[in-house]
Amino acid sequence: PPGRPRGRVRPPSVHEGSAPCRDIVRVDAGNSIVHLLAEPPRNFAFDGVLGEASRQEEVFEIVGMGVAEACLNGYNGSLYVFGQTGSGKTHTMQGP
Repeated sequence: PPGRPRGRVRPPSVHEGSAPCRDIVRVDAGNSIVHLLAEPPRNFAFDGVLGEASRQEEVFEIVGMGVAEACLNGYNGSLYVFGQTGSGKTHTMQGP
């Protein structure tokens, strides 16, 4: 449905996966909340949340399918992906 904000947490990059670091984000998909484990801790609520293990097919089915179907029925449609540099925008739109 239009106007439904969703969050996606991308998996660690190759560089991040090999570096000694700690998780700073926890996904609560059941409650559609992303927990930022920083000081101070913060919570972000969405209409839906996809975690690191989500597949591109799952993202498309949840987010893109309705937009694609509406376009095929003659309506305009778009997906807006935003976030800071390195947050996973390209990964979300194109995959690994």
